[in-house]
Amino acid sequence: MSETTAQRTSEAGAAPERGPGGRLLSVLVRVREVSVLIVTVGLVIYFQAANPAFLSESNILSLARFAVPYVVIASALCLLLICGELDLSVGQSFAFAPIVMYLAYDKLFLVLPLAVLVGVLAVALVGLVNGVITVYLGVSSLITTLGMFFLLA
Repeated sequence: MSETTAQRTSEAGAAPERGPGGRLLSVLVRVREVSVLIVTVGLVIYFQAANPAFLSESNILSLARFAVPYVVIASALCLLLICGELDLSVGQSFAFAPIVMYLAYDKLFLVLPLAVLVGVLAVALVGLVNGVITVYLGVSSLITTLGMFFLLA
């Protein structure tokens, strides 16, 4: 009896034979990241059809120029997420840097390169404080960065 049941189960559970296209489609459906790629390709096709200048060299350079800060921030956040940590203060830090640069340039009368350096160092200090509180004091990165978010707001 158990032998017959095992035989039926193995026969019923066997996947039907598929061609190469069927296997590829099966893999594409199972992998979540591929859906993002498919949506991205679909959006590029749509925008190119709506505006033929979308894939022009000047438009791609313009998009890349404006995307650089967000790509840098997203890359850093991806590294944090891979490590199992979270930074909620990244948006406020991103807004804090130009404010410090402006104050250093306008109120302290520093030259522009030095004002930029002061802004970058101020944001690095924010990151250092977040890191020290999280690593050495053992406070959750969620709590630490949420507190820094409200401190910078």
